[in-house]
Amino acid sequence: MAKPISKTQTRLDQKTGLQLLTFVLTFVLTFAVAMFCLPASKAQAEYRAYELKIENTETNKGRTTISSLDHLQYARYYPVSKGERVLYVDSWMCRENTSHFKRVCPKPERAPAGAKPAANPPANPAVNPASNTPTNTSAAKTPPPT
Repeated sequence: MAKPISKTQTRLDQKTGLQLLTFVLTFVLTFAVAMFCLPASKAQAEYRAYELKIENTETNKGRTTISSLDHLQYARYYPVSKGERVLYVDSWMCRENTSHFKRVCPKPERAPAGAKPAANPPANPAVNPASNTPTNTSAAKTPPPT
């Protein structure tokens, strides 16, 4: 004859079953959210690139480098001699993937800070110069009816 199951054993089995059910539901829900949200948008990244000047204070010679580390981080990551100092020169945004040891994006072309704007700026085709009002460009974009 089989032994009867005690109330304590029944409660323990119910508690263990509830813990297992909670774990499984949490895992399934987390997996479902991850699978639903991640593929919805392509991963994008952007970072700041820095132009740095590494200057030797004893010889007054220097070199320029472009890095994704700023002047404070660079000196802690790369070996810099005691007589050298790292100076910040310029920075810009890079909007691309740099995995697999790709190079930092190049410095974009831009006008110097003191430069004056061109005498005749290029005309904006979306604005009527006579009235300075937007022109209707939607008519040109709509295909003819078929």
